[in-house]
Amino acid sequence: MYRGIRCFVPNEKGRILGNVLEPVDFIKYVWKIGNSEAYFVNQNNHFEDFFSDDDYELGIVGADLQRRFEENSYYTIFVDLQGYPSEQFEAITTYEDFVKSNCEIVILLTDCTYLDIYCKDRQLIEKLYNHAKTLPVKGLHCLSDENDGRTGMVAF
Repeated sequence: MYRGIRCFVPNEKGRILGNVLEPVDFIKYVWKIGNSEAYFVNQNNHFEDFFSDDDYELGIVGADLQRRFEENSYYTIFVDLQGYPSEQFEAITTYEDFVKSNCEIVILLTDCTYLDIYCKDRQLIEKLYNHAKTLPVKGLHCLSDENDGRTGMVAF
């Protein structure tokens, strides 16, 4: 059974995370922000926080998150996102928690380059995989029960 995809993204500022996530319908979800370290790159080439304190506390609606990914250059170090159909967030610390929860998608980026996307929708997994093949990512493969050793569902 497929769980999601894994790949390595370039360690550089830009829009690569948004590009990889293009097949995701962000508007369908309210996003819970876990431990994350990500920055907008402003006009002066300085970094500003990608997520606000309110984002961490309340979550972020899909349209706002999508706009941030599409309209800005940014640099991501760690990103922990969980997409829910409503604002009823749950504590997810393991893959089993994810399976039992109402969370539909988990996006984990660690150390700037290691990207894991877990999704309950097999068709979306296939769309993400096929789309990622067209991008400058490396080591792309589908995660399955047989090849995924991840136990914790956190970025760091």
